[in-house]
Amino acid sequence: MKAAILYLLLNWCSICAFPQQSTTMDTVVGIVVDVVNGKPLPGASVTLTDSPGEKKLKTVLTDEAGKFTFLEVPQTHLLVIIEHIGYEQKRLEIHTNAERDIGLVQLFPLASQLTNVTVTATRPLVRQEIDRITYDVQSDPENKAQSVLDMLRKVPLISIDGEDNIRLKGSGSYRILINGRPSSLVARDPREAFKAMPAGSIQRIEIITTPPAKYDGEGLAGIINIITIKKSGDGYFASLGIRYNSVNSIAENASATSRIGRIAITGSGNLYQNFQRTTSIAYTRNAHAVSQLLDQRGNSTYKGTFSNAKLELSYDVDSLSVITLSLGLFGNNNTVDVLQRSQLFSGSAMLEGYSLSNKGKNRSGGFDMDVNYQAGFRRNKDQLLTLSYNQVYFPNQNNNQINIDDRINYMPPDFNQSNDNGTRENTVQVDFTKPVGKTVFDLGGKMILRNSYSDFVTQVYDNAIQEYARDTAQSNRFSYSQDVYSFYSSSYWKIMTAEVRAGIRLEHTEVNANFETQKNIVRQSYTHFIPSVSLRHSLSGKESLVFGFTQRIYRPGIWMLNPFVNKANPRIVSSGNPGLKAVLNNNFELIYTRAGKGSFSIGLSYLFANNMVQTITMIQDTVSYSMTQNAGKYQNLQLNTSLNQSFSSNVTLSLNGQVSYINSKGIYKGNGIKNDGIEANITANFAYKISETWRFSFNNGFIGPYILLQGRTNSVYTSSFNLTKLLFDKKLVLAAVLSNPYQKFRYAKTYIETPDFSQLNDLQRNYRSINISATWNLGNLKSTPKKTNRKIVNDDTRQ
Repeated sequence: MKAAILYLLLNWCSICAFPQQSTTMDTVVGIVVDVVNGKPLPGASVTLTDSPGEKKLKTVLTDEAGKFTFLEVPQTHLLVIIEHIGYEQKRLEIHTNAERDIGLVQLFPLASQLTNVTVTATRPLVRQEIDRITYDVQSDPENKAQSVLDMLRKVPLISIDGEDNIRLKGSGSYRILINGRPSSLVARDPREAFKAMPAGSIQRIEIITTPPAKYDGEGLAGIINIITIKKSGDGYFASLGIRYNSVNSIAENASATSRIGRIAITGSGNLYQNFQRTTSIAYTRNAHAVSQLLDQRGNSTYKGTFSNAKLELSYDVDSLSVITLSLGLFGNNNTVDVLQRSQLFSGSAMLEGYSLSNKGKNRSGGFDMDVNYQAGFRRNKDQLLTLSYNQVYFPNQNNNQINIDDRINYMPPDFNQSNDNGTRENTVQVDFTKPVGKTVFDLGGKMILRNSYSDFVTQVYDNAIQEYARDTAQSNRFSYSQDVYSFYSSSYWKIMTAEVRAGIRLEHTEVNANFETQKNIVRQSYTHFIPSVSLRHSLSGKESLVFGFTQRIYRPGIWMLNPFVNKANPRIVSSGNPGLKAVLNNNFELIYTRAGKGSFSIGLSYLFANNMVQTITMIQDTVSYSMTQNAGKYQNLQLNTSLNQSFSSNVTLSLNGQVSYINSKGIYKGNGIKNDGIEANITANFAYKISETWRFSFNNGFIGPYILLQGRTNSVYTSSFNLTKLLFDKKLVLAAVLSNPYQKFRYAKTYIETPDFSQLNDLQRNYRSINISATWNLGNLKSTPKKTNRKIVNDDTRQ
């Protein structure tokens, strides 16, 4: 801890004490190459400007070797702008005070062809950076017809099981960010939110495996950062889209952007309507000691809508300052009706039986508001101070009406359950960035004040008075506050062929929970110093080696701490644990990458935690009890690889795979238990550009079983065929996808095996489907407005 405090102080002193850059003269040199094939790009236009005002100083063209040279350049903060027909513009900021050898500058080909210009190269789908892996959604031809959830299935290190649960590096503990900040749109149910979000609205997906110190410490496996397309400039741009799924849904989306002078306005909205769909459910449990079999079978019918809208306003106060305001609204309304038959057997004799009908309704909604002010400095435009405020309010209402019929030796009455709950949080954040020579320093502080409430009421039917009366034993009221105070300091510097990013984050957490019904008060206070180190060494112009180490925190949320015992299903009981402690995770990784005409990467990572939160299920008589405990040790040794290869200008192939050895340990009835095994998944994508307006692609994937402390899940196979057509000068995009043609149903199974009992959960859903979509783009934008570079990122709560 003393070393961590010393590091923070030294970093702060370095920022305060460093002198400003001098104004003597030096030289700027570099070589421009194609990122796909590594070949030099002669004739590229290279412009040198003074960064604060972007005043043009000099312009040169690259020679036959792609090289450019600027002589007698003032030693001040500069900006190099590189342009070439058929390629994206590259902007490089220079902070050095010596001869400025920029080295190789890689240009990415444009995603689409320009008028009268043929672009034969394609952008790589996957790129490895110093602390993250980036998947370029706009380079994936299937983005026009699929949702973000579909796209995530192809992203390295991500797997999605048969119930659409998202896992990162095999773990369910991670953060999801939208444009570098948390979004209440995906906080409660990322599966439904990502189904509603069209993949065509996404620029890229970042998998941050070694999060820098500026990110909150929560999320054992890392961060999934969804970057949306930002089209802003003088003029306007609008997009309208619709997607139809033959099995269960229709989705509409719209977005528009306009800029007039210093003001830019962006608005977007999504509506996802889930048709009525029915899932078959089956639960069987064998109690070995008493030789009893519990069999529960039935159907669950779901219908609902999910909607969200966002408006963002950006105002350039002057050439150095900008204010950004945003307001997001969201809502969810659905019904779930369950019909289930439950039977308890001893041998062939039925001991108990009943039919249960559960009619459930859920309604939620709320808002997410941001205010950000960013100020630059005239001496150095990249020296930034950002002040941010965020408020989120998320109320939620659940109602369930449970009726029981066809009773055999079963006496409990009918009952209703309702839950009025919600969360409100306020966040204040300050960030400061200062480049000094080849080093960039970041400092910041943050305060999150989070308050949650819940009023859970159970009413049982009294036959004597033929009315429902409150059951205090099965009702639960509580309030919960979690305050997080943090401070971070990090540095980034480049030394010849090496890049280094290192930092440390201090986080102090105060938890106060009042479980009124159980008369239980929980108070927790803990502090963590979280280090983060990333190193990248360029072995050649195309090869690099990346090493990363970080620690991450998992904080038990209110639902895991709540001691309320849920007996909605009398034979399957669960409760939280107010004694749960925070988990500290250690993560190491080593990755080799090679870029060129294609790209290849292979990486090895090791993750371990010594007090992992595990769910333990035990059986007593005919009832199973599930509770979370700090009783586990978890180890994950993983090998992952990614390959993207262009065989010609029309044919590309990409492969992603990972193999993990999982070793999980815990405590069961006072005795140690262990489960280990191999987890593996692989996805393959083949894309063929038939013509300028037709594209075809094929996907196939396999996700192996997940290893649980007391059991495992089953395997999942996926496949899809995609056809895309561009019309009206590529403004209208039509797409069709045939998904999983070889499987009518998908089965999601979870097995648990202990010395006392074995059980199986089995869900059956429709799997084969046809997706049809249409997207219309219109408008024209000419320039990009300034936006705040830092926003509030509350990535400290579990998804």
